[in-house]
Amino acid sequence: MMHQYNNWLNKFDKVITKRKKLLIYRYRKTITNSNARLITFLNKKYINFSSNDYLGLANHPQVISSYQKEVKISGTSTSSSGHIIGYSIKHKILEKKLANLLDYPNAILFNSGFDANQAIISTIIDKNDCVITDRLIHASIISAVVQSSGTLKRFSHNNMISLDKILKTTNKYTNKLIITEGVFSMDGDQAPLQKIMMHAKTNNSWVMIDDAHGFGVLGKNGKGSTYLKNCKPEILVITFSKAIGVSGAAILCKYKILADYLIQCARQLIYSTSLSIAQINAIDTAITIMQESNYLRRRLRRNIQRFKHGMKKLKLKLIPSNTAIQSIIFNNNIHVLNLVKKARNHGIWLNAIRPPTVPVSSPRIRITLTAMHRKHDIDDLLKLLSSC
Repeated sequence: MMHQYNNWLNKFDKVITKRKKLLIYRYRKTITNSNARLITFLNKKYINFSSNDYLGLANHPQVISSYQKEVKISGTSTSSSGHIIGYSIKHKILEKKLANLLDYPNAILFNSGFDANQAIISTIIDKNDCVITDRLIHASIISAVVQSSGTLKRFSHNNMISLDKILKTTNKYTNKLIITEGVFSMDGDQAPLQKIMMHAKTNNSWVMIDDAHGFGVLGKNGKGSTYLKNCKPEILVITFSKAIGVSGAAILCKYKILADYLIQCARQLIYSTSLSIAQINAIDTAITIMQESNYLRRRLRRNIQRFKHGMKKLKLKLIPSNTAIQSIIFNNNIHVLNLVKKARNHGIWLNAIRPPTVPVSSPRIRITLTAMHRKHDIDDLLKLLSSC
């Protein structure tokens, strides 16, 4: 037993030592306070360009009030799985509201987008099935497929020729599921959803779209990437921890029998305490505000345009994106870390995204813009970047 224990410690030490040497060791920062525009660290305030709270709803007074009112009535937890006593009338109403909003027959609530993605793969994929993903798909999906008994194949990012080649070699599988993101979380670019849907239909495949970074921001009333591109995949995953400003997620199912199957078999749903009713109340309120907040989306678009226009004058490698996520690629980890340090000295909060989250050859600064940013915030950021 002691020998095995020492082996584990040696293994951990080697990994940590290597990561520190390669400048990819992750440090967690103890944040005192943060919102979509400002962040406080060690008693100093910074302009925050690392938040996914795209519309600023996490600190919206109506969202906060709805949470506070319900927590006084229902407490801080349902204290149970939704399969026991954790599925309230408010959970049911929210699921129906989401289904109606996005024109699906069914929606099922989950604790997180990670859980939702894991649930789909682990529940429906068998050994005779094939999952075909974009190469830059979120880690939650890749890890789920690897742990499943299905086969994983990956097509080049947003490359339909690559997708078509893979589809033509997968006829032996019982079922095929193509997975992509509406808006890619690292680069902010968008998937060609209509083309993917066309290839899927031609090759008798289902499509699953993770629209974590599109829902609330894109499309009419914030309905997301699928509404914007006029697509209806068999499976749609949305999250509430980005533009909605709370936490949790939902899977929307094109077929009622799929929803029934997930309710019966998804372990992430069955064996987890459900979202608290206070959270449900806050999500419900935030979605209502999101639908009515075209002015916030317009403000966000103006901020995106201001940043992109300013970047045209600089000699930095900005990945093409029309969304709130704007990533700048650097040659190595030292350059990225030096920029983060310089930004902190100028009262700007940036984060370095390094391997293994992104390829070794492309460490980056992932900038996220929100509707709460002011013109001078963006101008200050551009001034800092101009000195790189």
